[in-house]
Amino acid sequence: MDYSKERELISMKYGAPLVETPENFKVGISRNVKDGLLSINGLKHPVEGNTTG
Repeated sequence: MDYSKERELISMKYGAPLVETPENFKVGISRNVKDGLLSINGLKHPVEGNTTG
């Protein structure tokens, strides 16, 4: 699915820069992501090496 328009609208809504991520970059996620959390926050760290930040 292509979520580019939704990403752009959310970035504009919160005044955050839209940073494209190459498909071959690594994405980190917490080990407890499935432990009953109601949502995942949108904190994004700067790109570092071949990771999304």
